Amino acid sequence: MRYFNAVTFFLSLVMAGAVHAQAAGGSAELVQQGRAAFAQNNFSEAARLYRLAAERGDRDAQHLLGHLYQQGRGVSKDPAEAFRLFKLAADQGERDSQHHVGDMYYDGIVVARDEALAIEYLKKSAEQGYGPAFRLLGMIGFTSDGTGRYEGLIDYLPPLVNLYDDIHGYLGAAYMEGRGGLPVDFAKAAHHYREANAAKPSQVFRERAALAERLLDAQSVAYTRGHLTETLMLAEAYSNGWGGAYDELPMRFALAGGPERFGSRPRMDFEAAFRLYELAAAQGHLPSMRKTYQMLDWGEGIAQDRPRAAQLLQEIVATAQKRRDWDMVAWAAEKLMDSGEDFERYLALSCKARENGAAVSFHVDIMCGGFDATRTKGW
Repeated sequence: MRYFNAVTFFLSLVMAGAVHAQAAGGSAELVQQGRAAFAQNNFSEAARLYRLAAERGDRDAQHLLGHLYQQGRGVSKDPAEAFRLFKLAADQGERDSQHHVGDMYYDGIVVARDEALAIEYLKKSAEQGYGPAFRLLGMIGFTSDGTGRYEGLIDYLPPLVNLYDDIHGYLGAAYMEGRGGLPVDFAKAAHHYREANAAKPSQVFRERAALAERLLDAQSVAYTRGHLTETLMLAEAYSNGWGGAYDELPMRFALAGGPERFGSRPRMDFEAAFRLYELAAAQGHLPSMRKTYQMLDWGEGIAQDRPRAAQLLQEIVATAQKRRDWDMVAWAAEKLMDSGEDFERYLALSCKARENGAAVSFHVDIMCGGFDATRTKGW
């Protein structure tokens, strides 16, 4: 009896497989007919044939019908139905549909935005060598927030340099700014910008390559010789992103497409900027001393250290007095007054700066003996 039941079960599996194979064969023929109708611009007939095959579970038909709903060809445009069909095909391993599903999850099109699911589907597509999935994963990595959440995704971009003419531009920006977990590397940035310009000639790319080379030279000079000009140039590059020398808009045109979607806001490295401003401050450069004070006071690029910031303010006052930079004296003295540090002394110094033409705040102006609008400035 058990033998009979086993044989019966085995035969049922064979018959089921045969029926499935027959159905698959039938659906493949329907897909082929649908493609022929599509090629003749008979989109409604293509949709009818794809639907018949899709209802039988054919992943190619589901994918192709999804495209028709996405584009509104032969059927009413319906992004929700397109997503449903793409997902059916994606879950059967159709790589283009996996990319579409990932794309729609990433942008939150007809479904709740879900970056984790987006990346999951995109990686499945990329594992099958699908270029657009590589690109989207790399762009997600390019715009990562520095928390390590998408660490490594930018590595999907380099294999595409011969397929898309803008990839070198993104890699140049990534190395220039330390995006996507990559280290700041001006040599690599210059290389990628030069390659970007070779692929798609652009003044923006040429200027960026030149700046990356100047920053590379400045990096060596600033750290090894302490030259002030190069130190400040490099500090501004780190604190402003992209060297502080560019209008962001030209890059949007040079990298047509991506920046509008993914954002191209510069990434700043305040820690590196602080080290460089500190180098310049040690040479008595007053604007750098002021910037170093602000970063210490605010905890920008370094742990907040207000006692050290207050000490630096006193150094700024002394240096500014020697150079008769009365605006800087007035600014630093008032900061020290606000901290309660030897109030009378620094009020007297503020008044002296005022007498020498420095702009001071309203309340300092009053305490110094009367309001003078020409000498008043809010700090």
